[in-house]
Amino acid sequence: MSVLRIVGGGLFTGAGVAAMHYTGMAAMRLDGRLSYDRTRVVLSIVIAVVAATVALWLAVTVRRGLAIFGSALVMGVAVNGMHFTGMSALSAHLHPGGGEVTGADVSTLLVPIILAVIFVVVGLVYALLAAPTDEDRAAAAYLNGRLTAEPADRSGEVTADPVGLRARPTLGRPGTPFPSRPDRAPL
Repeated sequence: MSVLRIVGGGLFTGAGVAAMHYTGMAAMRLDGRLSYDRTRVVLSIVIAVVAATVALWLAVTVRRGLAIFGSALVMGVAVNGMHFTGMSALSAHLHPGGGEVTGADVSTLLVPIILAVIFVVVGLVYALLAAPTDEDRAAAAYLNGRLTAEPADRSGEVTADPVGLRARPTLGRPGTPFPSRPDRAPL
């Protein structure tokens, strides 16, 4: 990666973080007026761009696990440092004689988010646990091959056994007793 690409990527990423923050701030509604200290707004954008550039540089130049973790940490600092600097630039001036501001309370916002996160995590864990392994696929292919084998193959010719199912005591020849059952005396 060239220096120009890293700086361009950092500028783009930092500007994206700042745009996300200030778009969210512009969406706030209250019975009053919001104003910003321009110096702190510019400082917050500079923090976002510089930290994003450093994180991008670390991500593309260093390949060790600890350095990758460090670049992710720097990106986290970029987002948080930009956010808190931008929030310190904000001043809210309420209109005199304004009534109570109505809107959603905390539980109305957090409960659906928490439930969505729980369902997504449970779904991902279930998907990981239910995914077939290579042994499962090989066993299914072997059993499918046994079911679709030609009658001539069942006459005694040895077929391939990729996962060693023939060696297992639970798969006996037809007519042999099941290994886990004790032999019963004839009535």
